[in-house]
Amino acid sequence: MAFVSNVEKMCNECGATGVEIHDSICLRCFHKQKGGEQNMGKLGDFAKRNSQYISLDDGESVEAMFKSAIVTPNPYDAEKEVVNYKFDTEWGVKTLRSGACGLARIFDNIQPNTKIKLTRAGLGNKTSYKVEKEVDGKWVAVGKEAVEEED
Repeated sequence: MAFVSNVEKMCNECGATGVEIHDSICLRCFHKQKGGEQNMGKLGDFAKRNSQYISLDDGESVEAMFKSAIVTPNPYDAEKEVVNYKFDTEWGVKTLRSGACGLARIFDNIQPNTKIKLTRAGLGNKTSYKVEKEVDGKWVAVGKEAVEEED
């Protein structure tokens, strides 16, 4: 039984997007249906609900309402700056901290209170994001297809 990562599909059971999908359900729901490990995903869900930051795995997406963006000193390097993006998510108001100039250029053209979909690709300094906004009930890519993180 092969699971494939498919950002465009959604789990028919729990509604998750940007996760591994097989026969229209995600791996977590598959294990629940088959009597697998019942704790699978519970700690990840806990972290998403309780963290003040948006945390996305490779290929994972979040749909949220863009609220604001504020430039602040980088907490790890006082000589650099980062942008703290605020979003209203299903888990409450969350922050995405990024120093990527391309991402800043994209959000410079997105009005507050715009519904967006942010999809992460890659890990560490190889991270890139795809930003889409909702227009007439459809997702439309904004700016570059993917914006690479910069250190």
